[in-house]
Amino acid sequence: MRILIKNGHVIDPAAKVNSQQDLLVEDGRVAAVGPAAREAESRAEQVIDAEGRVVCPGFIDIHMHEDPVTADGTIDAYSEHSIFPCMLRMGVTTAVAGNCGENKFHPADYLDLADRDGVPVNVAMLAGHEYFRHQAGCTDNYAAATKEQKAEMAREIEKSLERGCAGVSYGIRYVPGMDIQELLETAAGAAKHGKLVAAHIRDDAGFVFDAAREFLDAGLRLGVPMEVSHIGSMAGFGQMEAFLGLIDSYRLLEPRIGCDCYPYAAFSTNLGSATYDEGWRERYQCGYDAVELAEGKYKGQRCTKEIFDETRRDFPACMTICYVMRQDEVDLAYSHPGVMVGNVGKWIVLIGMFIGIIGTVNGDCLVFPRTYYAMSKGGYFFKSMGKVNDNGVPANAILASSALAVVLVLFQSLQELTDWLITVSALINLLGIIAVLVFRKKYPDMERPYKVWGGIPTIIVTIILFVILLVNNFVSDPIPSLKGLIIIAVCVPFYFIFRKINGCVEYDTDKIDN
Repeated sequence: MRILIKNGHVIDPAAKVNSQQDLLVEDGRVAAVGPAAREAESRAEQVIDAEGRVVCPGFIDIHMHEDPVTADGTIDAYSEHSIFPCMLRMGVTTAVAGNCGENKFHPADYLDLADRDGVPVNVAMLAGHEYFRHQAGCTDNYAAATKEQKAEMAREIEKSLERGCAGVSYGIRYVPGMDIQELLETAAGAAKHGKLVAAHIRDDAGFVFDAAREFLDAGLRLGVPMEVSHIGSMAGFGQMEAFLGLIDSYRLLEPRIGCDCYPYAAFSTNLGSATYDEGWRERYQCGYDAVELAEGKYKGQRCTKEIFDETRRDFPACMTICYVMRQDEVDLAYSHPGVMVGNVGKWIVLIGMFIGIIGTVNGDCLVFPRTYYAMSKGGYFFKSMGKVNDNGVPANAILASSALAVVLVLFQSLQELTDWLITVSALINLLGIIAVLVFRKKYPDMERPYKVWGGIPTIIVTIILFVILLVNNFVSDPIPSLKGLIIIAVCVPFYFIFRKINGCVEYDTDKIDN
């Protein structure tokens, strides 16, 4: 078949083409471009005049949900409400289905049906974790799967990958009973076959950062390509800039991380899903009227409490449209280039991190043990931390500091450790500066061997800057920052306990060693 497409505006991002061109297509491939294509017009079996239109490669929809399979065992791909023909009319020629852990039918069997009967677009299928979870008998999404159920899921998912599925998808948000071990075990087949793992992560809005780290850390452990699903509906509430930064930080370690985002400020899901569990209005800071029902007797209506409660009880499968995201946040996500850092770039970054770490080892190894040592000598910490070895080194304090560092590294991600460090360090420094002011007021006649340049104004400015740093860290990443604050708060009672046990008294300024 020889087709001439003339007078069209050709756009091909891969080839960086953006101009009016004529194309001659033979047997589905571009055979000639420009004057050479026009010269073949007389030999063309079909001529399409594309004047005023764009001619471009077909789009790939990385995240969609496939048409169902009818009772007679065929894909419902041509009825009034079928999805595949709609996609083709929008220029989509390849679609990735089976997202968010959902399959309308066994995914590998679905591919066989598509091959047998044909569908309007090319289809790549993901094996949906939730589908196989239910097949294994764990139909309660709030319950933990048994060891046997996890093993069956992993087995059946791997079989689907071997039969042609492009990867595994998860709707972690919709399966609250799923733990990280279940993800690791069921995604093992993707790691074995080098295939994609995609996820609607566990939480959104103010809780999106921990949810993203859970999935991305698991993907790093598995060594698989990862796709974070529809980030507009996950971080489009004021978190997008920091969220994109978090994703980019993981790309430095694993370039095969992608995100997808749709360009509108509303999400769609079933009313009975975990998204609408208790607390959803507080999380999205909205009322019931943010939810529009897309089917049923209230189709097209915004919810009231009564309509919401009734429909969630009687028709939990009802599809909804929830208008809660910020359009500027979605636009920010959509405009992000998503640059992937290659292997060379990754190693440059890692080498830089190694040099930076080595450069600070001396200071980091001494600061905290010195603090433990000083606290012990003052009676505010364990006495063993104040002992020194034959070389005059506070070895116990150094070992304790090192052990704590190992525990934190083993159980927390790099990003979370960074957030903790910023919060804890900023707060400790802030309290230290305030303590200097209190100390000066309490002992005005005491000798001051060290003086701050600029005096009190400099101290006040420094306090303000640390307060701004703390507030910014809490706003951009509240959960890890709150954990850092809890660490400090937990230590306060121990201050008074050690003080009482060791009988600590107020400093005598005549005995203070300057």
